[in-house]
Amino acid sequence: MEKESNLGIKKEVKKIVVYRLMHAYNVGKDKDYEEIRTIGLYSTRKKAKQVMESYMKKKGFKSHIDGFWIDKWEVDKHFEWRDGFISL
Repeated sequence: MEKESNLGIKKEVKKIVVYRLMHAYNVGKDKDYEEIRTIGLYSTRKKAKQVMESYMKKKGFKSHIDGFWIDKWEVDKHFEWRDGFISL
């Protein structure tokens, strides 16, 4: 990705990406409440997956191994909510 400086000089700007490791599972009498945890942010998907595999063996997590996921996030990027939000 190129970006032009104030002097009109184009320079290459490297996009920074991180990988977020998450875990969630349903709790409560009727399993109607979702417990969500951010485990960490990692520089590569491979590192996030290695951590995920170690957490799959830990108390609590090993009972809910289907609750893990990894998503990719770009740094310095707006997501949604640019126009605000409303409560219903």
